[in-house]
Amino acid sequence: MKLIYFPYKGPAFLGVVKIGISFKNVHIIIFGPRGDNYVADMLTMREEPSKIPPIKCTNLSYEELAYGALPRLLKIIRYVLNKYPQDIILIAPTVTSALLKEDIQMIKSNLKESEQERIFFPPVNFFKDEEDISAEKTLFFLVSKANISYSPSKSPSVNLLGISFLNYNYLHDLRIYKEMMKDLGIKVNLTVPLEVSIFELNRIGEGWVNIPSDEVTSYLTLSFLREKYHQPFISSLPYGLKGTKIFIEELGKIVNKDFSDYIFKHEEELFSKYKGVFRGELKKKSVFIFGDFTTSLGLATIFKKDFNCKVCGVGTYNVKYKDLFFERAKKLSENILVTDEVKEVWKRLKEEKPDIVIGTANEEFVASQLNSLFIRISSPLRSVTTSLFPSESFLGYKGLKNLLSKIL
Repeated sequence: MKLIYFPYKGPAFLGVVKIGISFKNVHIIIFGPRGDNYVADMLTMREEPSKIPPIKCTNLSYEELAYGALPRLLKIIRYVLNKYPQDIILIAPTVTSALLKEDIQMIKSNLKESEQERIFFPPVNFFKDEEDISAEKTLFFLVSKANISYSPSKSPSVNLLGISFLNYNYLHDLRIYKEMMKDLGIKVNLTVPLEVSIFELNRIGEGWVNIPSDEVTSYLTLSFLREKYHQPFISSLPYGLKGTKIFIEELGKIVNKDFSDYIFKHEEELFSKYKGVFRGELKKKSVFIFGDFTTSLGLATIFKKDFNCKVCGVGTYNVKYKDLFFERAKKLSENILVTDEVKEVWKRLKEEKPDIVIGTANEEFVASQLNSLFIRISSPLRSVTTSLFPSESFLGYKGLKNLLSKIL
């Protein structure tokens, strides 16, 4: 029997789609042949949205692929323009249609000027880029088109960047962030792209600071907003006792508030309930962590700095940020792995034989062979319906409790 595993990242058009459909008032047209509209089915099955996702696929036939597909694309564009007059349209070619090398931007010449303004082509290489990079480029592209000015609101507020459909744990992370901000007396201005209309992006400048929920997806956008509008972002993320404390203190400096009582209250509660853990109960355990950039570093920070465990390996499949990952991970582990090759991860796992494996569905297979405790933290999650596979965030103090409940 041949073992089937999932790639860590999908094709470029999937990154465009998941950012586009997370916004309100954005309609996606997938420019590809029949079968490439599987992302709509994947979204419907996994997310179970109350409304059908705003996605159309051109469903190109063999003849159209052979003799020219632009007339079909134009027909779909006109249909969407007429049926959804308030939406902008984002064109997402698949690898198949990208190979045709047709100049799809010339399609605008067949439309009225008012219609042309509603058509957008993300600056993505649909043949070479992968899901994570295209998502990052698409979010930056859409935010950069907005008319933004940095004019912070009267009361402290934040923007949460990078939370989107088809990301692992995104709803749980969003809930944790919102609860934390409410407890701290800070308003959430916008969550981008999830829950916000594309026409509300001009309000992003009202936030005092940006918080990257998913650093890879939001990195270009965060840098752009800081450089052009001098809007700061928080570089630390709330993972574990020490990480959450640093995050809250950094946020407190920006909004000019003292949150020491809040920090003390939660630390005291955790110390009283899990004092054995923070006194080295897990010191002899070894852990191997592999997943997306943000979660892998966050969990490695917890096991190294809070639990004093041996992190025998930490890695990510977001290979574009290899140098940045190495820079941050070198203080957490001597064994750093940045790859999107599944078998390379499996090889390293079998060499290390850790007590705890934290990773994706791919690493679960090896963890079962090693008889190691396994905790899933990251995509790929292509085959499971979210509602049938509940998971929880590892962010903040609540996330730390959730993690401890899984390993004790």
